[in-house]
Amino acid sequence: MLAQGIDPAQEKREQRDALISENRDTFKAIALELHGSQTVDFTEKHRQTMLFRLQTYLLPVLGNKTIKRIEPQDILAIVKPIEARGQNETARRLMQIMGQIFRYAVVTGRAKQNITGDMRGVLRPRRVTHRAAITDQRKVGPLLTKGEDCLFTLGERTYYEAILKCALRGICEDNSTTKGGIYN
Repeated sequence: MLAQGIDPAQEKREQRDALISENRDTFKAIALELHGSQTVDFTEKHRQTMLFRLQTYLLPVLGNKTIKRIEPQDILAIVKPIEARGQNETARRLMQIMGQIFRYAVVTGRAKQNITGDMRGVLRPRRVTHRAAITDQRKVGPLLTKGEDCLFTLGERTYYEAILKCALRGICEDNSTTKGGIYN
């Protein structure tokens, strides 16, 4: 090495620094750092759910990889089998968590881009279930009367009235007969 003009001590330091940097830039290190710092305001249950998903699905496969070396195919290899089992929501949430991790890595300078952003649409879209709703203003009155006949505690009554005000805001805006009334 000396004959080539390379300082062996300097070379060893650079290799050690590269190894430390590589360990600091693993998917696991970034994910746990994000979980520790960015989820402080989350409920404990949500923090535990996120950690469970990390430990169960993501860290066993991606944990030791340097974040810069993770490819979209690596991510697909995780979420597609989960989606194939019918666990669409889990697959979607895992994509969401990985997106958060990659965004954090980009912001902290450990990744060049969030590769999950380019993967929008790889999972099947959510199945939307439409629910019945009262859209005829004449049918709202009987529904409200039924609700008023129920026995409520003070807290339930307040909650019921708040829901009614929100629900009727859109219905009653154009209806001049209800303006100034109790449900306005």
